[in-house]
Amino acid sequence: MARIAVLEQFSGRNMGDTASLDVIMSEITEIDPSAKFDIYSVLNPDIKAYFPEHHSAIKRIDMMPWNLSLNFMGLPVLLNLPRCDWVLIRGGVFFDKKLWNPVFSYLLNFRFVLPYAKMLGKPVVLYGVGTGPLNTELGQAIMRKVGNCTSVMTTRDQNSMDLARTLGVNPPHMAVAADPALRMKLAPVSRAREICDKYEIDMNKPLIGMNVNSFVDFMVRKGGARINTSSFIAVLARVTDRLIEQLDVNIVLVPTDVEGKIFDQIRMLAKNRERVHYIPKEDHLPGEIASVIAQFELFIGMRMHSLIFSSVAHTPMVGIVYNKKVESFFNELNIPEATISFDNFTENFVYDKISEIWNEREKYRKKIIEGVKYLAQRELTTSQLVRKFIYG
Repeated sequence: MARIAVLEQFSGRNMGDTASLDVIMSEITEIDPSAKFDIYSVLNPDIKAYFPEHHSAIKRIDMMPWNLSLNFMGLPVLLNLPRCDWVLIRGGVFFDKKLWNPVFSYLLNFRFVLPYAKMLGKPVVLYGVGTGPLNTELGQAIMRKVGNCTSVMTTRDQNSMDLARTLGVNPPHMAVAADPALRMKLAPVSRAREICDKYEIDMNKPLIGMNVNSFVDFMVRKGGARINTSSFIAVLARVTDRLIEQLDVNIVLVPTDVEGKIFDQIRMLAKNRERVHYIPKEDHLPGEIASVIAQFELFIGMRMHSLIFSSVAHTPMVGIVYNKKVESFFNELNIPEATISFDNFTENFVYDKISEIWNEREKYRKKIIEGVKYLAQRELTTSQLVRKFIYG
């Protein structure tokens, strides 16, 4: 029986994190049925409730200030890591925005934690991770240091692998895999319909789903795009009205994190707000939300995992590229033209792109099915490497 330290700021708020970690634990328990997972947590959620199939294998390790911890730097890691057999890290956490903020920056924390794990002789596995953006020399140097403390590193896309290799990251075992959430399980259709009924979503008309966030000022505008959050919301509200009026659809705003505020702002500005529905995040599991997305004719997504949920649900989609990882994902699905950048984020351009994909949505559904099948198979690369080189 192995005890695995899962270095994650798990809060329960991000459904993508939950979906990915659930798949990873399933893959590891196929190798080691008695594996135990020490999951590092902030905000003290009831972690076991998020993973009903693995609740007996989970132990929560709190990382709050009263635990004498500042993110991963503190007593919880110092005391618990020696008790574990190996270390697991997942997600798109290797970037250098707010690098000097220890509460925000995983990369800064790992600069100290992973050498400690290596000193203890604990193998470190980076499990289908994303790398970048890394725009500073210091961030690149830390990534190189961190990456070379690992035993196994797989990335979720080719761009992440190319960046890591360019920076000189060269662990003993390294490969391109995919995001673990691509192997998530959807809840039954009956559960999706229960959720739609609960929030009075009119399913007598075609549905278009939407998931956006307010990262515009933080991650887009600083990159040079001439748009801010207010203008972004205004464009989306006008596009929403045009979709309702010209395609005779209903819009459903779907959460994967804490997007409630921006959803309220879009609905407030929309003239046809009675046909703009909203599913609160509440305690829905990722598979339930993905099953709801499967009921849509089209999905418009910005957050990476909302788009992964749509792809797993085989729902045609349009991606809003706020980060290169979204562009990379659509490239790997062989549908790069189904994206919208912020270089030309105008009402007419956005509406025309959505209409274009809408009119050919069955063609895109077939492409997504093919792409997800390939990526889901490639995702197994990580568990194969873990089986061979960690469990040997």
